[in-house]
Amino acid sequence: MRKTRLRRRGKGTIKNALLDALWSRVVRLRGGHRCIMAGCGHTTQGCHIFPKGSYPSLRHNPENGFAACWYHHLGPKSWHKDPSVQRQILDILIAQRGQAWWDMLQLRSKLTGTKPDRAAIKLALERELK
Repeated sequence: MRKTRLRRRGKGTIKNALLDALWSRVVRLRGGHRCIMAGCGHTTQGCHIFPKGSYPSLRHNPENGFAACWYHHLGPKSWHKDPSVQRQILDILIAQRGQAWWDMLQLRSKLTGTKPDRAAIKLALERELK
């Protein structure tokens, strides 16, 4: 059996896992570490509005995120599984951030083909955490 060589990233390459963790911290900080759903007091996660797999250009953009507990993010009555909850959360986000924010995010979701500058993303996310 012939072994194939693994392609190695160069030294200093910033991995998605690091940027994902920074992005989640920024999103949760912006949300005050509270679930977006009123009255919920559970520990929060960073949630993507436009999925990171389908919209890689928005993956590390904090504007494409909100803080929610596991139940409202991935649970049975959640952003990912219940369209009525998704609509309710989107209405809350638009009320908080404005229609212009939503329009701009939708526009950005249509932009493709640009390779992200991981160093610049890391710097921007770290700056926001200070």
